[in-house]
Amino acid sequence: MDTARLSTVVLFQLVAMGCFTSLAQSTDDVLHPIAKKSQLLFREDWKEIPAALPITQDHVATKHLVLGLHGPGKQGIKKSHHVEVLNDPFYVWSGICDAKWAVSLKPKFYRMILSGDDARVRMRTMQSGAHKLRLLIKLSKAGWYVSYKSLPTTLQWKVFELRLSDLSWKRIDIDTVTVEELAQSPSLAQVEEIGFTDLRAGNGSGECSRIDWIEVWGGRVNSKISSSRPETNPDF
Repeated sequence: MDTARLSTVVLFQLVAMGCFTSLAQSTDDVLHPIAKKSQLLFREDWKEIPAALPITQDHVATKHLVLGLHGPGKQGIKKSHHVEVLNDPFYVWSGICDAKWAVSLKPKFYRMILSGDDARVRMRTMQSGAHKLRLLIKLSKAGWYVSYKSLPTTLQWKVFELRLSDLSWKRIDIDTVTVEELAQSPSLAQVEEIGFTDLRAGNGSGECSRIDWIEVWGGRVNSKISSSRPETNPDF
């Protein structure tokens, strides 16, 4: 075989191998998407409008997010604010929940990719008494999970950051907000909803959780199907 023909064959083989590798990587990204670099997906800071019990969709400031309230104590989840308190934020409060509760937020038009090393959630919160706030997620095909790690009691407002890659998870029955078995590391490549709970009933200002705002950092994969949850809960 002459040199020119040999060079052509080798070049063809390299191009074919490159195309195959690219196709394989592309297919893998579709099946198991990983955010190459996290971006701010949303920051929910609640609308600065009068308090409501329970909190409703009208209090969600981010237009593409759908609010979900869960658990037997959901009717006690309040959007609170005190005009007489200097710099008092507009926040979610669990102090009068008579049973376990949870709050979730669902983007209408995309699913969250939280599988990257730098995927994270930042929250400004204050927990009182024995209440320890935990992260809540719903996966596209695997249901609901709650983080094993929790945010500790604080005497004042504090900003916390949770790296998703550092967390372990337990399954949770979202209707009763009851923790089930410890789960093997679930894939966070397609997260439909994200939120928080402290797994406890409230008992006034001394036994409660408060959430001023929440940020979610990660990637996104577009969804052709928007949220099936009504924007206004009929229980309200």
